[in-house]
Amino acid sequence: MGGVRRPSSAVINQWVMDSDDATQQLFLTVQEWDMLGKIASLLEVFTKVTKEMSRSGTPTLPYALPMYERMRKCLNDHARDEKVSPDIRNAAAAGLEKLLEYYDLAKASQYTILATMLHPSLRLNWLTSVYGDDCREGYRALFTHVYTTYEAASLNAQTPPPAPPTQADNSDFLSEVCTVQRIPHRDIGSDDATQRVFSAMEEIDRYLRGEGGSGTFHDPLKWWRHLFQY
Repeated sequence: MGGVRRPSSAVINQWVMDSDDATQQLFLTVQEWDMLGKIASLLEVFTKVTKEMSRSGTPTLPYALPMYERMRKCLNDHARDEKVSPDIRNAAAAGLEKLLEYYDLAKASQYTILATMLHPSLRLNWLTSVYGDDCREGYRALFTHVYTTYEAASLNAQTPPPAPPTQADNSDFLSEVCTVQRIPHRDIGSDDATQRVFSAMEEIDRYLRGEGGSGTFHDPLKWWRHLFQY
């Protein structure tokens, strides 16, 4: 941005000097231009975030946490930078305090966490890299819960309704899923229900490990469409 600011300031200064006396009072000193440059550096991240989060034709919720993290780092750096004026540092600190309120809400939202994990370029890796490996099991448990819930609904929709006395209901199926998660590989039985649950756990592990590649960062739906051959 510095390469753009210098010629722009020269052009504007020349225009001011060539104008009438009233306009010449707007002439900016070198120090004032430098101050504007530092303010622009602080605000630039918000322009970029707004542009990315305003995209159409693609889900943007997966980018919410990475964008918050980027803004947090920018504001934190400016708030601690002793090379800039106290006014800019104080403004950055105030902005950081307000940003963290919304960032904490986003981090506590299951929807935001799931959206991040469902982006093939982010998945579990981004979350644990930024928030620490201690969060891994909690995130994985949330992902598994949502996966198995949707899987149960999908299987029930595809299976013809059997006689009520012999058919397990949805709650039984979900209970079965939770129980099988704790069964070691060598103990997996041969019945269809147990094999189905184990296959689901394998599929979750493969996805969270990054199987299938990262896809296109700006078009996560392309990865999913290719996976299911839509």
